[in-house]
Amino acid sequence: MLPSLKTAFTLLSLIQLVSSRPMAPSPQKILKEVILLIQQLNSGVQVNAATPLSFALLSDLVIDDDDDDDDDDVLQCPRPATGLPQGLVPIWVPCNDTRVAQVAFMDKEVPDQELLCQADVALTKVTRCREIYEPLVVNLKRLHGKKNCFLSDESEIYLRHFLPALGNFTQGMYRRRGSWAAQ
Repeated sequence: MLPSLKTAFTLLSLIQLVSSRPMAPSPQKILKEVILLIQQLNSGVQVNAATPLSFALLSDLVIDDDDDDDDDDVLQCPRPATGLPQGLVPIWVPCNDTRVAQVAFMDKEVPDQELLCQADVALTKVTRCREIYEPLVVNLKRLHGKKNCFLSDESEIYLRHFLPALGNFTQGMYRRRGSWAAQ
């Protein structure tokens, strides 16, 4: 009687242990979460999430037009100040107006896991509005599972262009993995 009671107690303990641990989501589910987060970020959910850059007189604001007909003209504040005295207005910079290292998502020679790791590294370096991008970074880490990877910061792009490229890449991964599962 005693051995069967021990066995029953052991089995009951194992069942309780297994049921109390949260199940790790599948990579496909994590990938779907990444895609949804990117879609939310691209749709402008973070429109109200801007950070004050500095304060300036409206008359001091200068648009630096580099005359090359692209969208990289910069609103500059030659005399930033602290506080908000009379006549000064805050300059709000959108969260996606940050530059990040470019990841070669179209390079077929680089494994998907490496590209996910590089995207993670690029987003980890974003300091402005970090809390908005943190869930995306966490999910990318869970997907690639690497400790570190190499990412050159030789060329940079705006986050507003980086996120759609990452979205296209992850959607392609999702479709490929879905077709593998169907086979």
